[in-house]
Amino acid sequence: MKMRYRFAMCAFAVSVCCACTSGEPGLLSSGHEGQRLRLVVSANDGKQLERGQGPQDRTADSVAVIDFTRYPPKTLGTVLAPAGLIGPPVSVAVSTDQKLALVTASVKVDPSDANKLIPDDSLSVIDISSPTHPAVVQSLHTGAGAEGVAINRAGTLALVTNTTEGTVSVFSIAGRQLIPLNKIMLEAGSRPASAEFLANGKIALVVCQGSSKIVRLSVDGTKVIRVGEISLDAKNPSLALPIKDGSLVIVNGNGHAPPKGTARPKLRDNKVSIVDLSTGKIVSTTDLGPGDENIGLSPDGKYLEATVTNGSHSAPTAPDFHDFGLMKIFRVNNASITPVAEAKTGHWCQGAIWSDDGHAILLQCATEKEIEVFHFDGKKLTQDFGANLKFAADPVGIATSTSH
Repeated sequence: MKMRYRFAMCAFAVSVCCACTSGEPGLLSSGHEGQRLRLVVSANDGKQLERGQGPQDRTADSVAVIDFTRYPPKTLGTVLAPAGLIGPPVSVAVSTDQKLALVTASVKVDPSDANKLIPDDSLSVIDISSPTHPAVVQSLHTGAGAEGVAINRAGTLALVTNTTEGTVSVFSIAGRQLIPLNKIMLEAGSRPASAEFLANGKIALVVCQGSSKIVRLSVDGTKVIRVGEISLDAKNPSLALPIKDGSLVIVNGNGHAPPKGTARPKLRDNKVSIVDLSTGKIVSTTDLGPGDENIGLSPDGKYLEATVTNGSHSAPTAPDFHDFGLMKIFRVNNASITPVAEAKTGHWCQGAIWSDDGHAILLQCATEKEIEVFHFDGKKLTQDFGANLKFAADPVGIATSTSH
């Protein structure tokens, strides 16, 4: 797929690099003198096999630290640590001071059958204070199907959603160590997928795919308890992004639940909605396309990135298969979401990260085993193939200190 576009993009790649070197406004600087280092942490899963591959084709899981202060971005260092593709790409969290990264692994190889993957419960604490030499300083067990992870802004608490087990693990953070505090039990089949602290640090939200609910947690020091829930008129939600003062959130999902007895469509009707947390009501809804993996807000909150698989991870003979994914950009304004731009991507793409100025985006593509680099000028979205980052394993989870 890439060869169709590579030569057409050469002129763009050269112009972007030249503009960056000259310090053109709207693009990242080629250096970072006087700037705070902007670190991106990518979890990479080497266990997931492509069609026709066997156990011998697996590579080691890893975690990469990327410098996104400069353009093009650069991988600074890597460390071996468990990672998991299954679940939304919020399996990484980075502390506000950029000294710690937390990485979950939702699956592992079945010890009794190397061809199968089973739920994992791994949580790795990684010291990234020296980004060229990241190091695992602690390994913990949370609960089966450890997927979403979040750190509060104060850097004192962490939450992990254990999707298979149906729990949320709560940890306190002291220096470079996590201390288990308690587990919050959820209903059977709730499948908690992600967690997010609100800016005030007093409330956290847990999105449950199985029950189509947002569970509200109260945070008081190290005491974290369940205090309520919101039912969503959408199937399989996995992410909730707070906007404005936290009274509204952006939620993804498979659209409105079909009436009982209605056949499931071949192409999933994926949508993104703004939900009023005080009432649970949907304020507005916008179509995304078939198979969303990620949604992420730009640093200024004006734009929303959506990673749409577009059937690119399906078998080539499947009726919904397309030989490319899509990245879509929407404008968020006055509780509405409107389309702005879109571009073709690689296959089975996952998480995405905005640059500080909102003009560059890193996108994880699992099948290609790379992070693709896009430029957004407010109207157009274009890929810079020459800036893509390659890995030995599938990039599956990504975060910065401000992304969630």
